[in-house]
Amino acid sequence: MSQTNLTEDNGDVRITEEESTCPHCPGTNGHHFSGCIRISSAVRGDESEDSSYEEGVQLGSEMLARSGEDEDAFPPSGDDIASVDFLWLVAKLAHEVNRVYCQSIGDHSQVSWEEAPEWQRESSFNGVTMHFENPEATAEDSHVSWLAEKQRDGWRYGPVKDPERREHPCFLPYNQLPPAQQHKDALFSTICKTMFGER
Repeated sequence: MSQTNLTEDNGDVRITEEESTCPHCPGTNGHHFSGCIRISSAVRGDESEDSSYEEGVQLGSEMLARSGEDEDAFPPSGDDIASVDFLWLVAKLAHEVNRVYCQSIGDHSQVSWEEAPEWQRESSFNGVTMHFENPEATAEDSHVSWLAEKQRDGWRYGPVKDPERREHPCFLPYNQLPPAQQHKDALFSTICKTMFGER
């Protein structure tokens, strides 16, 4: 089973994968997308030796519970993968993973999916839909799509995220984003590609 970890390397966050059995996903029979998302203590900055983000695990477990015990049931395929419900589920997962990652780099402005305003949930859904309709889309494509949506909605660059003023520090071309912000797009893109599989 492939376990996805975020680790710190010379101040930059990188994604690594290792073969392991995940102890945090009981009852899933190993049917999760690429292992649950875990944040190492180096990234989270807490004192535990082996930290994992339990809310992310719980979300993954809830998603996997819907698939049942049939090995062929998850990930869904055919018409099931194109269902609006499934796209919203991927959007929720991507939002929560992004929130955890943001916390790991010191950004605590992200709220949970349940607390997120409608525009933020719709933005995640639109990003997921873009990846579903464009299977070859890259992390940069993900940002370009997000930037175009923000521009249509009247957002502009601002040093601090401010929904009231519609300002965002990531309102920049992809190649001008700090590496830590580019990683957010990489995570989003990877989640979508993994959940949708090869089509």
